[in-house]
Amino acid sequence: MAFPCCEDDQGDHDPNAYRLTEVVLVGPAPAPEEREYRPETILRNGSRYTGQWKGSLRDGSGTLVWPDGASYVGEFCEDVAQGFGKFIQPEGDVYEGHWVADKAHGKGTYTQVDGAVFEGEWVADQQHGLGQETWPDGSMYVGEYLEGKKTGNGIFSWPGGSKYSGTFKDNEIDGEGTYDWSDGRRYHGQWSRCKMHGIGTCVWPDGRSYEGHYHYDKKHGYGVFRWPDGSRFTGEWQDGKQHGSGSFWPPGALEPRKGVWENGKRVKWSS
Repeated sequence: MAFPCCEDDQGDHDPNAYRLTEVVLVGPAPAPEEREYRPETILRNGSRYTGQWKGSLRDGSGTLVWPDGASYVGEFCEDVAQGFGKFIQPEGDVYEGHWVADKAHGKGTYTQVDGAVFEGEWVADQQHGLGQETWPDGSMYVGEYLEGKKTGNGIFSWPGGSKYSGTFKDNEIDGEGTYDWSDGRRYHGQWSRCKMHGIGTCVWPDGRSYEGHYHYDKKHGYGVFRWPDGSRFTGEWQDGKQHGSGSFWPPGALEPRKGVWENGKRVKWSS
C-alpha cells in the first residue's frame, strides 16, 4: 500500500508535494560530515522540517510536515526516510515501522481510520511476506501477502465463527483449502475466486456428504452423495441437481438401481 510521501500525487495534487529531495536551506550549511540539529526549515514545496542535518541533507532524527497536514516523524538518511518512522496521512491513516529510500520496507503496522489494522512485512510500499490483518467487526486474516494482496497460504476467520484455511490469490480464496461454516458444514477441496470449483468434499452436520465435482459453488459433473441412513447416489450433476445417468443404493442394498435423472428428479429406472 503506497503512501503519499512515496509516490507522485495524482489529480489536483501537486506531484511534488511529498518529495523529500527538494530543499531550500535557510542559513549556511555546515560541513557535510557534521550532523547537527536545526530549527524549523521551510522547504520549496511549503513543507516544514525540524531535526538533524548533515550538510544540505536531512540526516538523523527529524519531523517533516506537509501543507495538507500529512507528517513524518522518524529517521532520515541522506535526505530520504530511512530507518524507523511514523507517517500520518491527512485523513488519519497511520504507518509506523521501517523505511528504506522513502518507502515502507521491513516490519511495520498500518492503521486505518476505520479501525482496520495490518501488521507485518513490507517491500517497497506494499504488503509482502507474512502479515496479520484485523477489522473492526472481528474478522481476521493471518498469512502470506504478495505485492500488496493476500496471496499464498493463509487463514481467514469471521466473527460469526466461520473460518477458511488454505490458499489465496489476489485477495480471494483460490486454490485448495478448507472452509468451516458456523452452522457445522465443512468443505475441503478446490476453489476459484472465492467459490467451490473443481473437486471437493462437503459434509453436513446431520451426516450427509457429497464428494465430487463443483462448478462455481454448485455440484456439477460426477459426484457421490451419501445420506445418514446409508443410502447413496453416484452419477451426474448439473447446476447443483442430479441430472443424467446415475445409480442409487437404498439403505443396506448390495446392488444399486440405475436410472436417469433430470433437474434433481428421477425420470426412469433403467435397471
